[in-house]
Amino acid sequence: ARAIALDSQGNAIIAGFSNCSNLNPGVRLGPGGSVDVLVMKSRAQGNGAEFLTCIGGSGIDMAHAVAVDSSNNIYVGGAAGSLNFPTLQ
Repeated sequence: ARAIALDSQGNAIIAGFSNCSNLNPGVRLGPGGSVDVLVMKSRAQGNGAEFLTCIGGSGIDMAHAVAVDSSNNIYVGGAAGSLNFPTLQ
């Protein structure tokens, strides 16, 4: 983990990077490369993850920061080394 933030219910939002090919994320955005952004929401009760998401293009993409606002929206900052990094419009 590179960064951790708490939402209003005390759930931990964890951001970093991983070779997601060895994980089973609930959501995978993009084709994935050797290193992808990883975002996980861990339940405050300690009984597992609410979600695990991998985001990445064909290059090296990493999350270095995470924040949660008062409406529990999650913001992730980092570096995208992929020309085909997935984006939303």
